[in-house]
Amino acid sequence: AAIGPLGGYIIQNYGWQQAYRVFALAILLALPVILIFIKRNPAEINAEPYGIRSESRESFGISFKAAIKSPGFYLAFLFSGILGLLPTLVIHLPTYASSINLSPVYGAGVLSAALIGGGTGKILSGFINDRLGIVFSSASSMIAGAAGLVLLLFVREYHLVLAAGFLFGIGYSTTVVLPPLLARRLFGNKEYSRLYSVIMTANSLGSATGVWLYG
Repeated sequence: AAIGPLGGYIIQNYGWQQAYRVFALAILLALPVILIFIKRNPAEINAEPYGIRSESRESFGISFKAAIKSPGFYLAFLFSGILGLLPTLVIHLPTYASSINLSPVYGAGVLSAALIGGGTGKILSGFINDRLGIVFSSASSMIAGAAGLVLLLFVREYHLVLAAGFLFGIGYSTTVVLPPLLARRLFGNKEYSRLYSVIMTANSLGSATGVWLYG
């Protein structure tokens, strides 16, 4: 998120070729540091594979065949597809900023604000879900996202556009957080992996549709 304005500045003042070289060098320098933290096996850091403890718990929920016959499955599928429309809207924020006479650097800043909002929203959604449940978590995230979208349509002052981008980012973070929580809440963990993968297919289809729709 922080690199967006820097990239916009370099492109505006030195051209995209120079920006490409700068970020390629940055990635090359960062790669050795990243490799230090990548482990082939959890045992290397005295840890267990993620989820291994939960596998021993008694499974609950309904079967895949029963789930796909329920209205809840198709509502969850549709909801996931609608959520998939949101992430592709984010990539158009710099273009939108340009359309309201903001510079490319400012446009990159709006995108960064949305990405920061997205990261913040994921943490807040998980926290609220643990404390108050998925309904309150979903509602609060969507209200924030809707408020950000409305502000983006009507405000023109840069700092307000940044705030709008941040709020919208909180809303679009639900595309990652809500589908797994919803699938587990509706269908349990008996065949969670299979049901979740099907529901997320709608999310991918929504994202693909959004690219075409917003373009």
